[in-house]
Amino acid sequence: MRLVRLVLLLVVAGSACSDPVVGGSVVGSWAQVQTIPGSSLAIDLVQDGSSVSGDGTWCGEALRCGTLTVSGTNSGTTVRLDIKLDSGSILHFGGKLRTFSTIEGSSIWETPGQQPQVLPLFTTFKRS
Repeated sequence: MRLVRLVLLLVVAGSACSDPVVGGSVVGSWAQVQTIPGSSLAIDLVQDGSSVSGDGTWCGEALRCGTLTVSGTNSGTTVRLDIKLDSGSILHFGGKLRTFSTIEGSSIWETPGQQPQVLPLFTTFKRS
């Protein structure tokens, strides 16, 4: 009987540690995890229902820095963002809220006057 209680206690404790992001919010400050030194992308998001919006800043390696605006959606753990840089480029991101502090997915860059990027890039945002 003690073993049954112990197992039941472990199951209850384990379920209490379930993923807290189901239906989670993306409200807050996020920074893209960069693999290119000298680059950065930081966004501050607000959410109204499933609509997401925000603003932020970016810097490119050997490029200038600037501002950006964000629009998109968050439904459950699915996040879709269009991040428009003041340079005219747009980062189309689609991913999942993996934990309270991590969004992972893929992104495609679109630059006016050029062909859209064909292959998506793995992209991670961390809550800052």
